[in-house]
Amino acid sequence: MIRADYVLLRKLSTIFISIAAAGGGGTFLSNAYISRFSREEAWISALAAVIGYSGLLIILFAYAYVRLGPVRRWLAMGSKGSPAGLWNRLNRFPAEAFVIVAAYGTAVSQLAQFIRSRSAGAAESDFWLEYGKSTLFNLSTMLLLGLAHYCLLQLLLRRYARKLQTTEMPDVRFYTFVRPLAVSFCCVVAFAGIRIIWYAYDRSAEGLPLEIGVFMTIVLAAAGLGTVLFVTVARVFFKELNGIVGELRRLLHKPREELLRSIPLAAGDETGKLASAFNALQTRLNLEYEQMEKDVRLAGGVLRQLLPERELMLPSLAVSFAVQDAGEATGDLYDAIPLDEDRTALVVGSVQGSGMSAALVISALLVLVRAEVRSGGSAGDVLERLRSHFTDALPAGMPAAVGLCMVDARTGAVEAGALGDFTLCCSDGARGIDAAQSASWNSPLLGYAPAGPIPPAYISVEPGSRFVFARSGEGASKGRPAVTAELRHRT
Repeated sequence: MIRADYVLLRKLSTIFISIAAAGGGGTFLSNAYISRFSREEAWISALAAVIGYSGLLIILFAYAYVRLGPVRRWLAMGSKGSPAGLWNRLNRFPAEAFVIVAAYGTAVSQLAQFIRSRSAGAAESDFWLEYGKSTLFNLSTMLLLGLAHYCLLQLLLRRYARKLQTTEMPDVRFYTFVRPLAVSFCCVVAFAGIRIIWYAYDRSAEGLPLEIGVFMTIVLAAAGLGTVLFVTVARVFFKELNGIVGELRRLLHKPREELLRSIPLAAGDETGKLASAFNALQTRLNLEYEQMEKDVRLAGGVLRQLLPERELMLPSLAVSFAVQDAGEATGDLYDAIPLDEDRTALVVGSVQGSGMSAALVISALLVLVRAEVRSGGSAGDVLERLRSHFTDALPAGMPAAVGLCMVDARTGAVEAGALGDFTLCCSDGARGIDAAQSASWNSPLLGYAPAGPIPPAYISVEPGSRFVFARSGEGASKGRPAVTAELRHRT
């Protein structure tokens, strides 16, 4: 069984061996049919190619083993974190392999050409002419082989770079996607041009006519190789780009905990720039959300200190408030204010907003409501005084809806008034809602300019019956906030 940390080496070896086999075969065919080597010379050149490519394979394999060793061990251990150095190793390795192939291949090819020309006893002028032509020939060939390594390694290693889960690379020097395309184009053109010029010069020197078939073979081979390189480079880029777009679309349907997740970087080109910029934005949003959650928790704590219990059992009245969770700091307010042994003031309402700003407005409202209610007067009088205090004092965009009930448990009389949309109805449980004892309000919210007096409403509640005073209309959430009160029999 192959160890997990050698899977990457096995795939790299497959790429190296495949390209070496293709390069060796191409060298043999070029020498035999384009350069017109004799059969013996062609086989000798093939043997030299085998030796040269074997050395290249050894160098590439050894370099990959050493250079990517930390990456292989990290992937085998399945670590969660990812040092930036490993990501840089993976992303730089294709370019380093390109340099190794181009430099080693050109050097070895030129050494073989030097030995071959010297052993043939060519004249000094002919020697340097042939050596110069072979330099261009070998350099263009090795650049193309290096590009083949670069493209295939980019295709392979991006997936491993993504596994490192690197999301922020502030020290990376990004490059443009156009660079490998431009290098590929120049190498393909140089490859085809040098061979055509060389072939035309050799045929002219030998006094032989040019063969159109050879021209077409060179052009078609260069075009096919160039197409493969272009398609591979473009496929690597657009596959990564489509992966980023798909990841963004998937995040739209995720809960907030996953919505702010970062995208792993896979390359140092424009796709890496896009992912890095997106991750920087996600980091900022995470910080802002953390601050918002901190403010909401603090506001919820303030509200819990200010607001009473939602279920209250007074001497002659059972009160139940229906509001959103105070821990969410949604802007709902409620209170039960005993005035004397029989009379109780019930307050319910909401502030447009949430968080700390809503908590501050609610705290100010509750303090002032308690003070005004204890100052005396009807529900309408209390609300009128509140309106005069808060018409210009509330923050812009944060008006409040406030409803107030004055309940006399001894007589069962209920007086109510409201700023905003509210409904009041009475029910005895057996006959249901009494339409004759119901009322509704549709007045401007607290914080807006007054629009006339606040109309009061009066109902009578028998012992054992209950009434509901609730926010309605726009701004209400499933009948909340609301207060339900049941008049109890005296014992």
